[in-house]
Amino acid sequence: MGDELQELRRDFHKIYYEQVAAILLQCEDLRKEQLWSTLLVAGLFGILALACAGYSGYLFHIQTFNDNLSMSMIGAVICCGVVIYVLISNNKSFSRKLKKRCMRKILSTFENMQWQDENNNLISTNELITSDLFSNFTHCKTYDGFSGNYKGVHYKILELYLYFLAGSRKRKIYYPVFKGVAMNFSANKLIKNKTIVTSKGDLHIKGRQWFILIGIIYFLPLFVLGFDTPMLPWILAICTGVLLLIFLCTKRNQEKLEEIQLEDPVFSKKYRVYSSDEVESRYLVTPAFMERFNNVKTAFGARKIKCSFYNKDIMFAISTNKNLFELGDLFHSLKNPKKIMRFFDEITSILMLVDYFKLDEHTKI
Repeated sequence: MGDELQELRRDFHKIYYEQVAAILLQCEDLRKEQLWSTLLVAGLFGILALACAGYSGYLFHIQTFNDNLSMSMIGAVICCGVVIYVLISNNKSFSRKLKKRCMRKILSTFENMQWQDENNNLISTNELITSDLFSNFTHCKTYDGFSGNYKGVHYKILELYLYFLAGSRKRKIYYPVFKGVAMNFSANKLIKNKTIVTSKGDLHIKGRQWFILIGIIYFLPLFVLGFDTPMLPWILAICTGVLLLIFLCTKRNQEKLEEIQLEDPVFSKKYRVYSSDEVESRYLVTPAFMERFNNVKTAFGARKIKCSFYNKDIMFAISTNKNLFELGDLFHSLKNPKKIMRFFDEITSILMLVDYFKLDEHTKI
């Protein structure tokens, strides 16, 4: 994709300097205004936090432990919280405004690419579950989403955060499942079974997180009712029955995936392959695929990477804590195109997967 990438980069620079730079110059004045107002509010609450902390220190020094000490300490914590909230929320609000004004012009470089703001269902919950790349989750927060066609391959890119939440209002169990970017490509291949490739030690794939559900179902009543309740044996018996019922129902409907032993010892040290058909999995996970798959993780600087071949789709999931697909923020000048150039690199690195893994080739197994 060397020549095509250079051509895309030239088009991107042309659109940036001819259409986007002028909009960013207008937004720069808005950024400065919002920055000063944000710093003013944050500064005022910061001064209040320091005053409360200083007063608390004075009372503590003279060993005056009363309601005033408690209130001043609480006040300092609240003021610090307000400062953090104002900085984060105002920066997020400005970034969203910037995207709404510039994103569509920037994306005109990439043929047919569409952008969707946060809280979208570009990749549905059902697709995420069907891929088996993610363990049980109850909530899904989505951010930037992109879709389009590249070389005849339909793609969907979504920045998302998955987590599991259970329990009562006072006693909640929260567990993060995935944070990063999911990418769905039409495979242009006939995939009869399911094959998953994932980083070694990844517990967040299908069937790898049952111990969390077991702990939640089994021990949540104990946290609510207490360990000394006379009904403890009955509670444990009921929970055991519920677990057995869930296990039988899910086992009946799940496709069985077995671990496939690969001949490449280097790849096997880093990754695991699971499939419902060993012959098909070896056709998909070739030595060339292994090399490219490992290089993608390195290129993204990601902690973990995994992918799933299923139906007529291939889904990649890259775990990262980076804030992706940003055009600018409240605290840096928009005259510097560094952020937008990073955005271009993020998008093109994903499109390169089509060439990298030959996803546009129509083959049959």
